[in-house]
Amino acid sequence: MQSVEIQLKKADRTYFSGEKVRGVVKINAKQGGFKSSAINLKVEGTVSFQYSGTSNVNIFDVVMNSFKPIKLIDLQIQLDKGGTKFPSGNTDIPFEFVLQPLNKKIPLYETYAGVYLSCRYKISCEVKMGLFSKDQNTSVDFTVYNRGQETNIVIPKQIKQFLLTPQTLQNVIRQNVTGIPEYEIRGFVSDTICDITDPLDGEIEIVKSSSRIKSLEVQLVRVESCSVEGGNMIKEATEIQNIQMGEGNVCKGLKIPIYMIFPRLFTCPTLIGANFRIQFEINIIVIFADGYQITENIPIILYRKHDDNKKYII
Repeated sequence: MQSVEIQLKKADRTYFSGEKVRGVVKINAKQGGFKSSAINLKVEGTVSFQYSGTSNVNIFDVVMNSFKPIKLIDLQIQLDKGGTKFPSGNTDIPFEFVLQPLNKKIPLYETYAGVYLSCRYKISCEVKMGLFSKDQNTSVDFTVYNRGQETNIVIPKQIKQFLLTPQTLQNVIRQNVTGIPEYEIRGFVSDTICDITDPLDGEIEIVKSSSRIKSLEVQLVRVESCSVEGGNMIKEATEIQNIQMGEGNVCKGLKIPIYMIFPRLFTCPTLIGANFRIQFEINIIVIFADGYQITENIPIILYRKHDDNKKYII
């Protein structure tokens, strides 16, 4: 035997909860073929806490003692019981299964790749070759979406307006606050309850500033929380992406549009689990040329709209 590969019917490998997953295991056997002892397929979905190598080691030590991986799906499918003779060349073994949660009380959370938390779905295949040959293994990840957190519910827009002035400062890092420039910056985010498939939009305007503005940015932040012993929650905020809306001496009186697309895999619908949370925030960041930086923090809620036009095949 030379190689084994899993190939899913859908090229983007993206499925909705409740959808049927179809594919083939492609076996490429060398001259003379081979006889398998067994061919097994395994489907796993897991929420796990991870250490990326750059994460906070102290947080890792505390959470690892408390957070246990959550199994969302665990399927074992036997494609061949053993004894089948496979000829040389390519052979396709079809398979299919329905994406259903292992525990009815815990849904299939959407695929998510974070710094500390991740939700991953994987299909693995093992071809047992017998006593005198090495078993062949392969795997492929796939993406799971949920078809909507609401049905026939109209969610009104939650417009968030903001006004930044020296008087609205809440936490000043520098002790010498007398050097803070005079400024007035106003704007809005058009909705803080966001369909994850639509962009976040709004606008920002520099009304006045006594100091030159070096950079104007909008930052998307993930806030990952895990429960630990004692019922406390440890949370860490990390940047997902940062978009610069203005650079240099930003024009005053110009209404600058805010437009941000939520990146696939690095975001998911806001998730409040039994022992973990995945939430999101927007930071409006203004950096002055003299080194001062001000930030307006805006919590947002992400959801995936229920769209009956997005049908899937069972």
